[in-house]
Amino acid sequence: IQALPAAQSSGLLVQENIATLVRMSDQLASAPLEQNTSAPTKLQNEALDELRSLTKTFSSQPKNEAGLWGDFFQTLVLHLPGSHNNYEWASSLPNTGARHPSKSMTPAVLSMIAEVFNNEVPKEVQALVIQNLVVNLLLCICSKHSDERPEIWRPGAEAFIAIAGTGVQALNDSKEVKGNEKLRIWMVMAAGLKSFLLTSDRDIDPRARESLDEAQQSEQIDISVANCLVSDLLPHAPSHEVEVALVSILDGAVAELSAMPAVPDTEKPHSYRFHLADACLENLFDLSSAPDPEDNEHPPERAVALAKLTAPIVLRTCNSIFEDYVRDEAEASTCPLPRARIEQVVSAARRLQALEVEPEVCQHTYEQLCQSGVMQNTARKSGQVAEKPYLGRSGRRGHLMLLYTPMCKCISSNNPMLRDSLRSMLEMVGWEVGLGGLSWGSNLGRDGRAPIGPNP
Repeated sequence: IQALPAAQSSGLLVQENIATLVRMSDQLASAPLEQNTSAPTKLQNEALDELRSLTKTFSSQPKNEAGLWGDFFQTLVLHLPGSHNNYEWASSLPNTGARHPSKSMTPAVLSMIAEVFNNEVPKEVQALVIQNLVVNLLLCICSKHSDERPEIWRPGAEAFIAIAGTGVQALNDSKEVKGNEKLRIWMVMAAGLKSFLLTSDRDIDPRARESLDEAQQSEQIDISVANCLVSDLLPHAPSHEVEVALVSILDGAVAELSAMPAVPDTEKPHSYRFHLADACLENLFDLSSAPDPEDNEHPPERAVALAKLTAPIVLRTCNSIFEDYVRDEAEASTCPLPRARIEQVVSAARRLQALEVEPEVCQHTYEQLCQSGVMQNTARKSGQVAEKPYLGRSGRRGHLMLLYTPMCKCISSNNPMLRDSLRSMLEMVGWEVGLGGLSWGSNLGRDGRAPIGPNP
């Protein structure tokens, strides 16, 4: 029918008729479901191909193009799992009838959504359909907590990662979508990501419990979603409110490091996603670092603003890691701690050793942590915080002085790698406060010789 020369002139391809064809193709796609197959049947593939071929006609209806694309994607999302009654952030979705996800059709539909959205949908239309797609994809991946079908929610995570960056940029640039509506969509997205990444054990359906091996595979998908949040969403957040909402998700994931017992219970693998927490902490370190002056893509003002959100989280977490490690190592006595526990504190020390922050970020972090009482600081008297804390010679390592006390406690650790990093950081602190102005020979004074005068 589409190939007929008279099709457009006859009015055959008006919006109502195309929408009818879309629904007919949907019926063909969903009718021959075979629950025990892992790939679409021949008839399902033909129906999906026909459904996609209809999109070539959408540009011939410029006034109705957005509506046609909306019908197209609405047809596809009916093949995704998820009940929006479970989540407040999904309550705005219309009740469009029963869904029929299956391990044969849903992965193929998810692949089509990502490919078509990125390669065929006009940018202005992307902005108009992104909310419906993002919410449905988030419902799909949140089915991880209520369903035991990784062959469905894992492709959902891949599709979300594929369209998220493109979609939010189109949304931000749209002239059709109002500012308050853009903000609402962003906050819905943040709430959905929080539901996926920070669900507690008590909210997980017993049917969705995973073995240790399955949990480790799922954790890699969780890390990919968290990385997407940092690389594709956070740089385009339209307001401070959205930035806080997104960073709080990373903070929540990192908090699992502090809550992790010295010896994790393998019966509850979901509770101890060490690698997810560690990946989120690494992202927070990167966001806290002084911006690269040669980076033209991200304005330094924006980088400093984000660093003011993330640096207090980084230092608070490292303080907790150091304090807990000293306690756990003392309690373990002659019995060595688990490897993950040792990797946690060693990697935190090494990242701190390499971290440099902007002076105004250090000032902000000092105020935040001292006022909240998270850290004790000798510069704080009678509950008052110094207006201008000493930031050291470089002005970029004042954060090490905030962690001076827990670093000193850890220096007696049995782990040589940790001691080496801590020794280097304490030497940095000494240099920053003016104790490194004398030359002690080639071995920095460890050969027992007296200083031979100031460095040139």
